[in-house]
Amino acid sequence: MVDVRTSSTIYILDDPKGNAKPCYVCNFQSKELHWYCHLTKLPLISFRVLIWGISDYIKFYGLYILKPYTKNRLSILLKLGLGGICISILLRIVHGVSLLEPGTIVSGFLLGVVVGIFELFLFKSWLRNFNFLFYMFIKSIILTLVIYILISFLIFLDFLAGEIASITAYIDNVLSLKMFFGTIEAFASISVLLFFIKLDQILGPGNLLAYMKGTFHNPRQEERIFMFLDLKDSTMLAESMSAVDYYSFLNDYFFSMTEAILETGAQIYHYVGDEIVLTWYFDKGIENNNCINIFFKIQDQINTQRSYFLKKYGMVPEFKAGVHFGLAIRAQIGDLKREIVFNGDVLNTTSRIQSACNEFGKNLLVSGELHRHLNISKANSVNIGPVNLKGKVKKTELFSIERS
Repeated sequence: MVDVRTSSTIYILDDPKGNAKPCYVCNFQSKELHWYCHLTKLPLISFRVLIWGISDYIKFYGLYILKPYTKNRLSILLKLGLGGICISILLRIVHGVSLLEPGTIVSGFLLGVVVGIFELFLFKSWLRNFNFLFYMFIKSIILTLVIYILISFLIFLDFLAGEIASITAYIDNVLSLKMFFGTIEAFASISVLLFFIKLDQILGPGNLLAYMKGTFHNPRQEERIFMFLDLKDSTMLAESMSAVDYYSFLNDYFFSMTEAILETGAQIYHYVGDEIVLTWYFDKGIENNNCINIFFKIQDQINTQRSYFLKKYGMVPEFKAGVHFGLAIRAQIGDLKREIVFNGDVLNTTSRIQSACNEFGKNLLVSGELHRHLNISKANSVNIGPVNLKGKVKKTELFSIERS
């Protein structure tokens, strides 16, 4: 016997008919079938039992650390759950239903989470190369069908438990106008959630909310670390492949950086051809040498995919990078096309440092100003000395960083 405790009520999960009494979702004795009750019935109980079942195991072994990629996806799931709640509230306002009616919060949250699980975990790469409208339509249709089938199955459980008098009554419920319009609403809600997932990916994590809040309407000065990371021999690679193959190569190359970017707290500022510009808030960048370690973490990830790159493209990507820090202005710019951009000498200097990698035959160069804030042993860094960078009047001290 398992007790599920919610507020002051205890529900027993081994009821002879397979259902707890009273309904833990609505607590009402109504015979009316609320679709949100059916939607939340099994997942809520299963989720509670699952979490309680593994919580002692997690605490006992101290396994509190998740992979950064998983943490990122779970945080997005939470946001989608909150978005689902907003949609659920809006639908109830449209229908003139009290917001205090049972299921308002739970059903909306579960809708967002279900959409997130399918989009972020199960089918994250599926249809990604198709046009946006086709992608949205097909995935919305599939997810709507999944939810419709799930609700139909839960109603069928009520039929087996004797809460629905006959199979005819079951079919009437499943094919009712209420279910039809509920399915249409589900399709629209799923489309909205998928749209915001894609919009968040296009703008970058956190930027969608910043746009909505108007955070960058006025310029903000921030102390930032920048890394300009450039693909080696990119001209030769582009000439040796078709345009489509080269695009695919770059896409796989950038995808391989995901875990390292999340693990080190970096933000993707810009893609410029075969170059990616990464940035950190200063404190986050120097913490655990994140702004340096990311270079070697990307190398390690690409090495694990070495056979894949060799088999598909006949070569493995290699890269070089320059790193520097300083004050930058961050603001929204443009009219016909708006974008959040950084401006400041720090970007120009970082770009010049990256260009100097070729001159000195090094893969990773760091400015002396930043080097003084990092915890790097002398054995892993070589002082190249003050260097005249192209376009700079003053000399810039550079250090080459090698893997320990």
